[in-house]
Amino acid sequence: IPTLVTSIFAPFIVYFTNLARVGDMKAIRKRYTMVIGAILGLGLVCVIASIFLQSWVFETLYGEEMKPYSKYFAYLIAGITVYSIGNVGITVLITKDQGKIAAPLSFVAVFIGLIGCITLIPGMEVEGATYALVAAYLVFGTLISLAVYLMPLEKTMTVP
Repeated sequence: IPTLVTSIFAPFIVYFTNLARVGDMKAIRKRYTMVIGAILGLGLVCVIASIFLQSWVFETLYGEEMKPYSKYFAYLIAGITVYSIGNVGITVLITKDQGKIAAPLSFVAVFIGLIGCITLIPGMEVEGATYALVAAYLVFGTLISLAVYLMPLEKTMTVP
């Protein structure tokens, strides 16, 4: 799902690249905010649909034995939505010539996820795994988005 969401916004890559080349940070922030709004809107629709259709989706896709875990579906969809925002944000960082910051920020999210799994799964099992994954997704999307908004354009950007 995150890859598909990112693909929907792929045409913006050239647009963000052109804005970075001309040094228009204000426009980058404005357009990225619009992309975030679009992803959040789609994500909200998916979360609502997952709440109402969770039992049917899980039974259809995974069989009756997975139905008890369907209650975690909406949490995962919400996390995937924020993760998708982070994926688009990495693209924007690359167009700003700042892709290198994505690795340490992603590592922080992985670390949060691992700590969450180690601490939550033993006592909460599938529920703990869900919460750990959603926490990692939220941290990833938030950190990447903050980098898009707060990091200035690199001085090395040149107009060809």
